[in-house]
Amino acid sequence: MTLTPSAATRINVIVAGVDGSPESNVAILWAAAQAERRGAELRLVHAYTESAAMYAGPGLIAPSMTEATTEWAMNILASAKELVVAGYPTLAVTAHLHHYDASSSLISEAEHALMMVVGTSHRSRLAELMLGSVVNRVIGNSGCPVVVVRGAENLPADGPVLVALDGSVCSDGALAFAFEEASFRGSELVAVRVWNEPGLERFAGLFPLPIDSASITVDEQVRLAEQLAGWSAKYSDVTVRPLVFGGHPAETLLRESAKTSDRAAASLIVTGSRGRGGFAGLLLGSTSQTLVTHADCPVAVVGLQE
Repeated sequence: MTLTPSAATRINVIVAGVDGSPESNVAILWAAAQAERRGAELRLVHAYTESAAMYAGPGLIAPSMTEATTEWAMNILASAKELVVAGYPTLAVTAHLHHYDASSSLISEAEHALMMVVGTSHRSRLAELMLGSVVNRVIGNSGCPVVVVRGAENLPADGPVLVALDGSVCSDGALAFAFEEASFRGSELVAVRVWNEPGLERFAGLFPLPIDSASITVDEQVRLAEQLAGWSAKYSDVTVRPLVFGGHPAETLLRESAKTSDRAAASLIVTGSRGRGGFAGLLLGSTSQTLVTHADCPVAVVGLQE
């Protein structure tokens, strides 16, 4: 077990947060598959403080609180590494312990990584409310894409990569990551653009609205094609399916990512965020938060990289 060295030289590394929970175990195995696919190192990270010892349960006996907590934390990390090695014996895996709070440790680790992978609990109102604690802070301040993995039942074996686009700089970053992921997976890329008229959607169905939805959809299709232009030449191995809808972004993306009788569920949803730090780092966008909490597959949130 080693402490964290300077991250300045790390590039081809995928970082996975470890906390010993079943959701964390699912996430680190997902991260291991990603690392093997990319030929990258998997870096398992666990962070702890003495206050965490209260969760260790009865029967924990050690000369001091510090020694007890450190031993407990090292066991969590060692078990995670054993789990990965059992399933991916040829993968380069390292385990690193931080004596610091979890969100700050993961943000530091993400600074020069390919991606950060974290696990979170099953969908629930409580999970949605508590998302802002560690996962939300990591997403809002990470120097790399953050992938949130929930439970084993939310890991489609195959299926397309779905990316949410709106023409912004944030979604450009999401598009680059999504193309790369689709290429590595050998999967289709579904590019979804959703338009809506804020303030008017609540009146839909009540009376006619002065909106030419057909015309707007055509305009949005043109904008989507412009945003996709050039990427197919760079990733000639990726088949792209562009889709434009009018409606609520999060609801539309959840619907299009779900399995139906004639299509597989998405294997990954990619969405952009508003950048790092400040107010943007405190509040995850409503669309991204809904996807992270309710999607039936892992969700990658890609922020503006400095």
